[in-house]
Amino acid sequence: MIRRASFAAQMAVVLAIALLAAQAVNFFFLLEARERVRTAREDTQIERFVAGAENDQALQRIKDRPRRRRVPVSVTNAPLATLGDVDEKLTLRLQEKLREAGLNADGAMAARMMRPMREGEELAIVLSSAIEGGQWFNAVSPAPQGGSLDVKPLILQTVLIYIGLMAAVLLVTARLARPLRRLTDAANRFRLDSQDIALTEEGPSDIRSLTAAFDQMRGRLRRAFTEKDAMLGAIGHDLRTPLTSLRIRVEQVANDQLRERMIISIDELSTMLEDILILARDGAPGTEQEELDLSSLCRQLADDMGTGDRKVSFDDDTPPLITPVYPALLKRALRNLIQNGLRYGGDVTLRLLNEESGILIAVDDDGPGVPEAQLDALREPFRRGEGSRNRETGGAGLGLAIADGAARAHGGQLELSNRQEGGFRAGIRLPAHPSPH
Repeated sequence: MIRRASFAAQMAVVLAIALLAAQAVNFFFLLEARERVRTAREDTQIERFVAGAENDQALQRIKDRPRRRRVPVSVTNAPLATLGDVDEKLTLRLQEKLREAGLNADGAMAARMMRPMREGEELAIVLSSAIEGGQWFNAVSPAPQGGSLDVKPLILQTVLIYIGLMAAVLLVTARLARPLRRLTDAANRFRLDSQDIALTEEGPSDIRSLTAAFDQMRGRLRRAFTEKDAMLGAIGHDLRTPLTSLRIRVEQVANDQLRERMIISIDELSTMLEDILILARDGAPGTEQEELDLSSLCRQLADDMGTGDRKVSFDDDTPPLITPVYPALLKRALRNLIQNGLRYGGDVTLRLLNEESGILIAVDDDGPGVPEAQLDALREPFRRGEGSRNRETGGAGLGLAIADGAARAHGGQLELSNRQEGGFRAGIRLPAHPSPH
């Protein structure tokens, strides 16, 4: 999904992931710094406790002082730390500090506990260490915090940074996307038989170089195909001349049966040559589009191509449907489809359907149809449902390939399908709103 999204959308997703990852790392370091501050404050409390445990005079004053309920330090017969939850890590640090001071660390402990205050309760640290006489020196102090950590400012900071970066990214991607969209539109509109205005080179240097390369490529393609068409025209002329001469000479053959067979062979060769030349041009019409009534075209083809044994029908009540087409190219393609229908499927019915997806000129026959697995292969040159190359049973297999090229030249497509009620349908679908060429 992300790979198919626009460049701006991909940048937004990547930026969001990168920003979240950066803020997660930032949050981790904040937590670590907060923990270091808390640990340093606890060490300060431990150091003060150890200093008090070293001062004999201070301990004596604490012993002699009358007991009060809430005092930070006290001397008792039992360790006060047992009243709370012993903190193993804090206990180890307390014992280490006592040993460094040369004091007895056996049994020393540190704990955390909730102690009542005038306004609720607070978390406190209780440190206890054994002293002479079997007594315990205790210190109770508020548990240090690592500093406040409010997540709301961090979230707000993340959102503001993301909005600022996205604004900058959108400006950059818009500057990149505009020439890319124009390049895409130009590639989609590109046709060999039309002259396009040179694209304006804009955007970063890479995009400008791409635009210039595209314009140069269009020019090279047009020159190459123009030279190819010129060469095909020359080949066609050079081949038609000896075929015409041969046809004239064949007329002088005395044997009627042999003469007819030779004329048929020459006609087959001429027709095949014409089909190959048309296919080699890949549907290039060589002319401008004209407004044409497709209903009149279908009616004309039905009248011209119907024979005594095989009929071509078209509904005379079909309303006019005028659209820009290449008349000669479209007529040749429809003739090929009708000939195939008459040859393989018996009677043929022409239908003109104006649908939302486009204009469909359908050629329906009453034949056995074609196996579904072979439908796509029929568009390929020299592919036929019937395997021979005999004109009486088929042809060279170029008719559908030519029709496919003609459909694509109009911005449409050739549709092949088996009809549910039986028979085969070959149709040319033209765009509902043909793009200008």
